[in-house]
Amino acid sequence: MGIFGRRIDIKDATKTTYSDEDLRKLDLNYRNEFQIDREKRIYTPFRKEMPRAWQSQIRDMAFEKILDDHIFSFRHLLVIPNPYGASVQTAMLLFNTPKEYRVRYRILGKSEGTDFVGETCMTTRHRVPVLGLYKGYTNRLILELIDGDGEVYQRRDLRIYTRDIPLGQQNIVTKVEHSDASCFPFILVNGLRFKPVVFDQNGEVRYSLQIKTDQTGMIPLENGRFLYVDATVNRVGSNRQKRACQYHEMDYMGRVYQTYLLDYPIGRYAAQKEDSLFLLTSSAEGYADDCIIELDRSSGEIRKKCMLEALIGDKYKTNGNWIVASGMRYVQGQLILTMRRYHTVISIDWEKQSVNWVLAPESIWRETVLEDKLLVSDSQDCMDGYMPESPDIYVQEDGHLRIRLYCIQNKGNVPAEGAVSDDDSRIDFYEIDPEKHTFHKRRSVAVVKSQRDAGCVYRDQEDRILSLSGMLMRRTENLRACIEELDGQTGRMINRLRLCKRYRSAWIFTPDIEAYSIPLKHDLNAIKGSLEPPERYTGQLPEPVPEKLKKKIFGNIRVSDTLFLFAFAAGSVSRVYLIGEKHSYVQEFSNLASKRRKESFCMTLDQLELDEYQVYVEVDNQIYHLKNEIRVERSQKEK
Repeated sequence: MGIFGRRIDIKDATKTTYSDEDLRKLDLNYRNEFQIDREKRIYTPFRKEMPRAWQSQIRDMAFEKILDDHIFSFRHLLVIPNPYGASVQTAMLLFNTPKEYRVRYRILGKSEGTDFVGETCMTTRHRVPVLGLYKGYTNRLILELIDGDGEVYQRRDLRIYTRDIPLGQQNIVTKVEHSDASCFPFILVNGLRFKPVVFDQNGEVRYSLQIKTDQTGMIPLENGRFLYVDATVNRVGSNRQKRACQYHEMDYMGRVYQTYLLDYPIGRYAAQKEDSLFLLTSSAEGYADDCIIELDRSSGEIRKKCMLEALIGDKYKTNGNWIVASGMRYVQGQLILTMRRYHTVISIDWEKQSVNWVLAPESIWRETVLEDKLLVSDSQDCMDGYMPESPDIYVQEDGHLRIRLYCIQNKGNVPAEGAVSDDDSRIDFYEIDPEKHTFHKRRSVAVVKSQRDAGCVYRDQEDRILSLSGMLMRRTENLRACIEELDGQTGRMINRLRLCKRYRSAWIFTPDIEAYSIPLKHDLNAIKGSLEPPERYTGQLPEPVPEKLKKKIFGNIRVSDTLFLFAFAAGSVSRVYLIGEKHSYVQEFSNLASKRRKESFCMTLDQLELDEYQVYVEVDNQIYHLKNEIRVERSQKEK
């Protein structure tokens, strides 16, 4: 029955399904909406590739046109599987109603406690984003129309079949130990060597993402969004390895809100404050994660930069990778950074660029600039949690911070006085009083021994801990990582998923269904930031060889907005030249370490001088001429 015991069941309801080909035909109607009238225009016969941020907007325009036509109703609705081409375990439902309603759907789980529920906002134009579908399975959904009084007006059943997911995202959970209903029913796992997936309490995959990425994968943000590393656009890093330079701000449906072009390395952790993103990057070539930048989300420009050496001193600055951050959060005007190597949690006042307090063993920061910032125990306890990972933080009404800290419990490379490596890891519960500059250790709970990539989530009302061990210390072929739900007082194991693959991070899967049901705005400036242009070339190229350059050596050539993209195996191509009548440029690739697999690299075109450029590729000291050219011309508006 409905919420108030009254409803109208719709029988013999039908549906229509659109294929990928149907959607691509609709998309063609809106491509001209994304002709940006810049000072310079780029023309080329090379294949054009629409940036993902624009693809998402085009797809939403197509959906809005379908709703404009008032073809589909609640009785006969339109089902679009994988609407944004990013996840086969998503779908979009489109239909109109004569009055405003909310839509609530429930995907019936295979067992108790595994139903997935989503609810949209009040409207007559319904775009219902569906997540939580089983893979390779005919899913049964219950749909309800809910009026302004919260009463169920109509209800119907719907079945949606989803195809299977890639093999690399299957069979990751090797054993499920389940004794009670979970307080954490859906957990997103950001894999080390597999793309992100969501597990329910039975270890079933209920969501997966199929966009190519690197080992960083997802970085969670606010409001059901995340930062995703696009591994199809790379530059040459300082360590002779490829480095991703394109990051998408996305939601779990696969929509890209904004794309950031960043010409500097980004660490695994990010924090968000409204229109600001806080990212870990390097202070100079050869260093890692020793600088925090504030990125303006509306422009992609750096607002502020903070060198960690200026805050913590240079006592431990012995090599490039000297910080080893393991977590970062923005909480009430402060950035809380966890530094695993130094057994330290540090609070940074971002506006003042100063340190508020430090939670760490006293011996680590003795006789340093942080000595007077150390928190003092209010009960003679010492801080003896070693190698802390990403913390779970809760702010109380009185301003106190409650921090649940997953500690590896290894003495590490920078041991504190008296530190020893334990047989177990543990989760420590701290309460911090920033005003009194004190901490109180409430309790510790022993957990399975981890080596790295760990974290925890705590639910106070149920007194349950979610222990996330991305890399176990004692590993076997079928057990490399695990997810455990524990009693918050005793540490008794309630539920456990055993995984045969390592993961980088994990968190509670909380998509914002209501936000996903609202179409994206038409934004031609959804691509933020810029990349360094290729170097000017003043030399004389040798005569190119007459042979054609094979695609297996240098292929997948395309132009995406202002980026010239191509793929080759690192070590095979030395340089790419753009030779014009008056201007010439070269992009260096000779310092890449050799790899067998082809990867995609890029050159930026928006800062080239006006000219017509021939493209040459240097392979094994031989020059090959590509048949297509790239023209950079003045825009029609400028003419």
